[in-house]
Amino acid sequence: SPDGRLIAFFTTRDARNELYLMNRDGTGQRKLADCVQCSDVEWAPDGRQLILETIENREVPLSPAVVWANYLVRLDGSPPVQLPDSSVVAPDFGSVAFVSRANPGYRLQ
Repeated sequence: SPDGRLIAFFTTRDARNELYLMNRDGTGQRKLADCVQCSDVEWAPDGRQLILETIENREVPLSPAVVWANYLVRLDGSPPVQLPDSSVVAPDFGSVAFVSRANPGYRLQ
């Protein structure tokens, strides 16, 4: 965490990839989220939420695809929220930019 009190880490202790949180001294371990292929995690500046990056297989027209997926994970235990594909989170976590396919063409949201 930004203040150094908490550590977010990936583990396969339950035979699944999971995101866990613990105190700096190793106590208070708790699961925050499941993920098929965890890739990276980034702390919000206020230390109350994380962005979890995962790699996912998805069915798309004509063939399966491997895509990056981002989830907003709050430390309060609420379920992770998937962010739009190709999203970019501002450094202060105050906004999310993403490309939307709007008729006609694409636009930045």
